This record gives sequence, structure tokens and C-alpha cells, in this order.
Amino acid sequence: MRKILCILLTVVVFGLTISSAVSMSYVAAATDSEDTTSVYNAFWDILNREAMLVLEAQEGNTTAAQELITNSREGEKNAAQISALVWEALEELDSSGVKLYYTEEELRGMAQEIKQKGLPSETVKTLREQGWSDGEIQALQNYIIQNADNITGDFNMSEFLENFSTAFVKVGFKYAHYETFGLEKWKWGSTENFTGNLPQDVSINPLLAEEWVNFYKAYLERNSTELEESIEVLSSRTYALLTSHSSFKARAELLRNGSLILRHETVTGVDFYSNGFAVIKTSSDYDDWRNLKKVTVTDTYYWPAALRTYNLTRQVYVIVMAMNQGNDNPELWWILNQKVDELKEALKVYVSESVTEKPLKIKPSLPPISIEPPKQPIGTLSSSGGSLSTQSTSEAPTTLKPTEVERKTLDPYTQEGILNAGVSVIPVEVTDSFIQYQVVVSMKAKNNVVTDVRISVHGTGLSDSGEIGMIHPDDGEVDWTSSISDKVRGSNQVIVSGKVKITYTSNSGPTPNSIRDPPYPR
Repeated sequence: MRKILCILLTVVVFGLTISSAVSMSYVAAATDSEDTTSVYNAFWDILNREAMLVLEAQEGNTTAAQELITNSREGEKNAAQISALVWEALEELDSSGVKLYYTEEELRGMAQEIKQKGLPSETVKTLREQGWSDGEIQALQNYIIQNADNITGDFNMSEFLENFSTAFVKVGFKYAHYETFGLEKWKWGSTENFTGNLPQDVSINPLLAEEWVNFYKAYLERNSTELEESIEVLSSRTYALLTSHSSFKARAELLRNGSLILRHETVTGVDFYSNGFAVIKTSSDYDDWRNLKKVTVTDTYYWPAALRTYNLTRQVYVIVMAMNQGNDNPELWWILNQKVDELKEALKVYVSESVTEKPLKIKPSLPPISIEPPKQPIGTLSSSGGSLSTQSTSEAPTTLKPTEVERKTLDPYTQEGILNAGVSVIPVEVTDSFIQYQVVVSMKAKNNVVTDVRISVHGTGLSDSGEIGMIHPDDGEVDWTSSISDKVRGSNQVIVSGKVKITYTSNSGPTPNSIRDPPYPR
């Protein structure tokens, strides 16, 4: 079975064959080990099984749907491992001094040499060692020869491997999608929609509050080890909740489109014990034990994005797993920032509460009721059930004061700033023999301010960067314009390409006043 860094075949699909043929042997050497080979081989095994299980689950096979969940989890882990291996290969290539950037002129020269003499013997040997047949090698050589005169633009192997590494994180996201699909096909047979009016109260799902807080603390501290542990706990608890696991004292009513209603009951009147005694829990004044009542509080949570929440926990798991496996690409943190914002939004539930009272019928044959002084219930987070509960204590009443981090983490109305961006290429000068252009990046903040906005542009004949201190939602669309490119030459038609990267810091809490005094700094 080929290694995943028989990138050559993938590169052929992208039309980048020439440079990869030269760089292939170095990439393979950088990642060649028994352990990594097993990871690459597992990729194809998992992928083939995934395709089969998706079809069977689609046809209503619930056993296949459950197997799809397990296989998808293996795929998420495998994709994260490969993402890290590709990144590590890139770092080794960078440190080894291997040439990774090829100009269009160099690529054309290499292609013409292959056209005249065939693939270099070293490249052929490397491909054979990786499992390529002679027929496949010949097909590759024919492809290069046929396209030798059609090469345009430079090729950056470093950039390609960086993007390839990030692409495998997105492969992990696809597995997360199919895992959620399997869960839906296994459990969600309902076609019912939510009916009635939405309650006014909104909160982060109280049944997952403790797990969410623990994860968010690790996220703020950028503690990758605790991040992995806490996202696994949050994901598994979400899974248990969606599958009505007995560890949750909540009843789930599944609705269509991955939403559900949860009902969580708490008895606040009395506790019964095996000896037949009842202990009063509320602060009501019971002068006559014959009038005791059982008070049941039912919290109902409508959770529109229940399945999406689970999907996002798996996506976050892929990112964190790739980081901990060795992928040090800062871009993963930017992707994680977005996914954490989406996860918090998905965790929101609409809350309503109802109270019922039922008289307690005390039989004379039972032992007498032990009436204790009323105690102030204290709200706590129960680690066993992950739900908000009340407990009695003989100590003086106290008030729980959540930390500022916990308060913001559990506040469903805390809005994180999000930056939406669009890119335009503007011709500056066009002639019969060359073109010059500029890149305009249009940005708009949503929900809250974003700060430390940094833009970098790398394209054909153009490299530029700039910074903007803060963008406020009230500022509307803010444009950043690059410098003018070099003359990009061509005959009749010129194709330019490049990459625009934007990073920023998302802000939450009270929104400050907007900055409206142009010009914005570049």
C-alpha cells in the first residue's frame, strides 16, 4: 500500500506534477518509518470501510450506523496523525536545506528534460520502493510529457505541504460529519418538529456546563494536554446525553434536524430513606407533618443544535489531536478559535420550568417522620451527573460566586467578535505583454470588535502585509489595499494566483466605542 506521501499521485491531480517528482524522494525519506507506514496504510483501510458503511447506514442499517460511528472515530484520529506527520516532514525538509521553491522557468526546464530523457532513475527507484507499478510510473511520465508545454507559474513545495497538512485536518472534519451522520441514522428516526413558543430564558446547556467550563479554561490557557482530555470528556458526555445514557437523569425527546427536548426533574420537597423516614429539604414551614407535599421541579431544555454540538466536539478533537501529535502550524489555533465560537453557540438551550406539588400520604404503620430544621439549598455542579443540582448542608447559608472566566464561559449572551472577509483583484495596468494588479481585502466585524488584524498577501509578483488595530461592527466594511504587483508577463492571457492570510484576535464582553477616524494603518 502506498504511503500518503506518495503525494505525487495527488499532486498530479492538482496539476503540480513536475516539482513533486523531484521533491518526492526527500519527503518520503523524511517520514519513512515502520510506525508512519502503518498510519498511512490505515488511512486507506479506514477510508474504504467508511465508504461502505455510509452507504449501508443510508439504506437504514442501524448496525452499520453504529459501526460507522466507531470507524469515523478511527478516521478522525488517523487524519490528525497524518496531518502531524506531513507537518513534521515539512519541518525536516526546511531544516535539511532541500530546495522547495521552483520558478516557472525551472519547472519548464525540468519538464523538457523529462520529455527528452524520461524520469530520473532516482525518482523511478523511489516510486518503486513506495509500491508504484511500472505501468503507473510510465503513466506519470506520459502525463508530464503531455503537459510539459503547459506549465505556468512557480511552485512552492513548502506552501503545498503546509496546505496539505491542513487539508488532513479537514479530512478529519469530514469523518466527524459521517460520525454524526451515523448517530443520526441510529437514533434519530423522528420527523416531529418543535411546536409551541420558545421560552425566553437561554443558557449554556446546564447538563454539560461543568464539562464546557473545564474545556474552555484549558482553551484560554492554551494547555494542549488538558485540551485533549477535556474535549474528550465533553464529547463523550454529549454522546451519552444524545443516546439517553443512564448516567443522566434526564429524558430526551428527539426531534427532526438533530434537535431535541430534554426534561430534567428534581424533587425539592423531601428525601426518602430505606428506613421509612422522610427528611424535609425545603424551607417551607410545616407545622403539621400530615400536610407534607412532594414538590417536583421539571426543567425543560429545547436544544436546537444537539447533533451539531456533537459534530463540533469531534472537529475540535481532530484539531487538538493534530496539535498534540506534533503539528505546530499556528493556523490550527485560528481554526480552533472559530470552532470554539461555533461550539458555544451550539450549546445554547431554551429553558422553561414547571413545578408540581403532590400530597404525601403517610401510613400509620410507617415510622414517624423526622422533621429537621430547614436548610438553605446551595446550587452546585454535580460531577457525577453533569447537571445543576441542590444539596443540603448544616453549615450557614453561602452564596456561590463563579469566577469571571466561568461567568463569561456560561453566559450565552457573551458575543465573540468574528471577522468576515472578501478578496478582490484589481487591475492597475494592462498591456499586450504584461499586467500589474493590486489586492483589496474587504473586512467587516460581526457581534463584537476584533483586534490585532494582520493581513498578508503572497501572489504572482506580489508580496505585502499590513495591520489594523481594531475593527468595530459599526465601522461597516473596512478595506485594506496591497501595494502594486510587479509586471506579470504573458501573451494574450495572464493568470495570477496567490494566498491571502488574515489573522485577528476575537474579543468578548462589553463592546467599546468604534474607531471611525481613517485612514486605517497599513
